[in-house]
Parts: sequence; structure tokens; C-alpha cells
Amino acid sequence: LARERRGHFELAHCGTFYLDEVGDLPLAAQAKLLRVLQEHTIQPLGSERAIAVDVRIIAATNRDIVQAIATDQFRADLFHRLNVVQFRLPPLRERDEDVLQLAEHFLRLFNAAMSKSVKSLSRGARQKLMAHRWPGNVRELENTLHRAVLLTSGAEIGADALMTPDGMRLDAPQASSQVAHATIAAEQVTRALVGRTVADVERD
Repeated sequence: LARERRGHFELAHCGTFYLDEVGDLPLAAQAKLLRVLQEHTIQPLGSERAIAVDVRIIAATNRDIVQAIATDQFRADLFHRLNVVQFRLPPLRERDEDVLQLAEHFLRLFNAAMSKSVKSLSRGARQKLMAHRWPGNVRELENTLHRAVLLTSGAEIGADALMTPDGMRLDAPQASSQVAHATIAAEQVTRALVGRTVADVERD
């Protein structure tokens, strides 16, 4: 007999279930989640029996849920079910002390993942990381370090290796007059990424 596949809630029984970006759930999925929270049971697809689950829920979102409720994009009853204890994580721009620690973490992570020999951030790179406002928060920082490690051939990440996805310098103003420059820079970044990827594959 084939092994029965268990769903996420069943696997999390007597544990904690983390729901990321809960504010983006479709209304139909919100209704199903509410039923689980109210009845403490799930019914696997194709099964005729309900299964009791005891799960602690941690939900996260970057949306304004109150506004989403006002525009009928999020169920008020689900919000009140989830909103037992609420805390706000400040954006990265309000946590200067975390920027360099996270950057060092991502540096080690991507250095190992790509078998590179990038060991540190230059003083200029550190200053640029601290000066940036990080509108995309930790994910933007992670992607920035990913690109920097990929583009760096030496042992140290310089300030010039810190770029936005469109190839602009991290500290460059985003003005319409710079569109042509951004396009050229993006093409240069793309060529560099492809070149380094091919080189890594050939070494393997």
C-alpha cells in the first residue's frame, strides 16, 4: 500500500505552524483556515473522516490587515481568531545594528553555497549598506549580498559590487534621466552573472 501523505497541519500536530504572508491568502483559503481554527480539525482531501489537530499558529504579513478588511480582501473573523497576541517587527531601516550582522550572515551563506572565497566586506561596502534605507527589508539585503558574492572574484566585497536588481549602484538616486544608464548597467550585470556561472560550471 502506498504511504498515506499527511498535510502540513497534520504534520504540525502538537507543534507550531508558521503562516507567512497570511494577508495574501485568497478568500476561499481564508475560509478553510478559519474552519480549522474554530473546529480544531482537518479533513484530508478524499477522506471521509475528520482529524483532530492541536496547532499553535504564528501568522505574519506585511499588509495593512485593517485596510484589507475594510476593502473586503481579508475576513474580519479570521483576523480576530489570529490576533491573540500581536507584535510589530520594525523595518530594517529602523534596526541599524542588524544590517551588518545580517550582511555577514548572508555573506557566509552564499560564500559556502557557491563555493566562493569571499571572506569580508570592505569598509566602503559596510558604509554603503548602513546608509541604504532598505525599502525591501531583509529580503532586499539578502538579494543584494547574493548578487555581490556572485559578482566578486576576490576575497573582499567592494562598494561597487553592491547593486540593485536593475544594475544601479545601491546608493544611486532613481531618477528618470538614469533609465538608459540603468539599462546598460543591468546588461553588464547580466553578462557578468552568466560569465561567472559558466566559469563555475566549467570548474566543476
